[in-house]
Amino acid sequence: MVNFYSGFITNSPEASIADVAAHINHIARRIGPDYVGIGGDYDGVDEMPTGLEDVSKYPDLIDYLQNEDPEFWTDDNLKKLAGLNLIRVFKKAEEVRDSLENEQPYQYWIPMEDLNAVDDESLWKCRTLLNNTSPAMAAEIVVDKR
Repeated sequence: MVNFYSGFITNSPEASIADVAAHINHIARRIGPDYVGIGGDYDGVDEMPTGLEDVSKYPDLIDYLQNEDPEFWTDDNLKKLAGLNLIRVFKKAEEVRDSLENEQPYQYWIPMEDLNAVDDESLWKCRTLLNNTSPAMAAEIVVDKR
C-alpha cells in the first residue's frame, strides 16, 4: 500500500501528485500491478502531497497515471490499484482465518536467548521490544508467564 505521507514519498515535507505516481510506478513496474495499492493515510499524517489533499483527489491520481502511460495503466490495472488488489488480499486473509478457526492461538514470547542469538540486528528490529531496545538490552524485561 502506498501511503501518501510526503515524508515517505520524497523524504521532505513537500511532495506532489507526480511524486506519488513515481512511487506507485516504481512498485508496479518492479513487482507488477497485482501487488500495489493506495492507502492515503489521511487520518494519520499531517503532510499530504500537493494535489492529493483529500480523498476527492484520487481520480486526479488515476488520471495522472493513465495519461502518463496508458499502455501500462489499463483500466484493469487501475482497478487493481484502486481497490481490487486489496480486496483480493483481504479475501485470502479470510480464507487463512477460516482455515485456522479451530486452532488455538500461540501466545508465547520469543525467548530472549533466541533473540540474542541473532547477529544481524535488522532481523530483530521488526520485533516489538520495550522502548525499541536491542534483545540484549531487553533481556531484563520480566514476562508474566501465567
